[in-house]
Amino acid sequence: MGGPWYADNELLPVELSYDAGGADLTGYKLRLSHGSSVELWTTQKKDALVASEFTIGTDTIPTLIYVEGIDVGQSNITWRLEKSDARGFLIIPMDDDSVTLTVVNHDLKAYRPQTEGPGYGGPFARTAVPFAVEENPGVGIRRNGDDDDDGTADLNPTDTGIIGENDLIEVVLKALLASPDGIEYVLKRSNTNINVWDGRVKTSPILTSNDEASITPNSTDGEASIWVEWATMDSSQNRATLTLEVRTDTNDPRTDDRLVFIDELKFYPFSSVVIALGGEGQIPADPPLDSNNHGTFWTAIDEYRNGYDVHMYDEDVVAWSGGAGLAYDEIVAAIQDRGVTQVAIFGYSHGGGATYELANRIYRNTLPQSDSDRLDDITSPFTMPYTAYVDAITQETIGAENRRPPMTAFHVNLYQTNSIASGGLTGGPANGDDDFDVTTRQWGINLDHFTIDDEPNVRNWVKMRLEQKVAR
Repeated sequence: MGGPWYADNELLPVELSYDAGGADLTGYKLRLSHGSSVELWTTQKKDALVASEFTIGTDTIPTLIYVEGIDVGQSNITWRLEKSDARGFLIIPMDDDSVTLTVVNHDLKAYRPQTEGPGYGGPFARTAVPFAVEENPGVGIRRNGDDDDDGTADLNPTDTGIIGENDLIEVVLKALLASPDGIEYVLKRSNTNINVWDGRVKTSPILTSNDEASITPNSTDGEASIWVEWATMDSSQNRATLTLEVRTDTNDPRTDDRLVFIDELKFYPFSSVVIALGGEGQIPADPPLDSNNHGTFWTAIDEYRNGYDVHMYDEDVVAWSGGAGLAYDEIVAAIQDRGVTQVAIFGYSHGGGATYELANRIYRNTLPQSDSDRLDDITSPFTMPYTAYVDAITQETIGAENRRPPMTAFHVNLYQTNSIASGGLTGGPANGDDDFDVTTRQWGINLDHFTIDDEPNVRNWVKMRLEQKVAR
């Protein structure tokens, strides 16, 4: 059987040639040999392995082959011209050429942020950033201007060993178990927007006052976690690149080291914070405690994996408190201390009612100074481009939450009318931007209050509008 139908971009092309110099080499042999850390293929699609021996004048001799690294280490590839003695027994080497290839195993793998932590699982599980988006849109990271521990802003250069720190991004650096002679690993940053530390609590710096550093591979398993911090509150700065370079180290000051391989991660600071509020009795978890229920939390998990700074809460953190509580505190910190300028909130059932209460409390920070309802927790500018209700129920009753959240620029309101407990029209500007009874649609005709939030079309609608209206 042949290899994959697609071209493997990790194979190295190698040219083969020989020059007879006018001599008749018919019947001579060309022998191809290699070490155990590589395989030789006829095409970049790995259709077939290359033969080890060719007879000049009889066989078709390849001019280009593709080398695949299959194990860490060094291998020689040798191309040798041979002839047999008159009796055909003794192999006589006539000429050869060799190239030495070093197979390295290197990678930078980033993970999504910790949330209410410190540590993962509070509530989001440790989740890798997919390879396909490591550079575009990149790896989301919070500006580290808040205080997670001791009363000092975490960006302060003297504030290290921060036990409660949860704003750094974990990056797993994979390298050889032991660097072969002549190979050097170098970690680089593109600018001072990011710092790199050896631990989540910021104990030992790797890249802070310097822009590159040699890395010694982990001698146990070839992997080590490093931690990236967004180190500026300058709103005009929104990109930074972390690079792992593999270089040949010549140890000769007259000769530059040669770049062999490179891997990059591009970071962007979050400009928004997204709050998801579940229904009565629903506890945030990743995955949700009831895998066939808790659709609002599945939606939140999807957008967390999609690169948004998502925080999901039990609606009780907002209930009966006029919108105060953990979710409100997170929004205040995001705007005041992390440079966030957009707030998005969505919720189901009593989480929909809590969405209104939370949005209303945030809105009170925008009232005139003379208004007795004004709050002064938020002084930095922000907008609320998006809110959503799924069968929203007020906090005080089991009636429909039909008040449109104040300040929202775009509001989604999806409800059903098959249950006594149900949402309803929100009214307000434009009568709600998406404001409809899902039971009037074929996919929602049988939905009730307990199934509406799990319906894929409902979940996808909430996500679609969020992604249209809210920047990461």
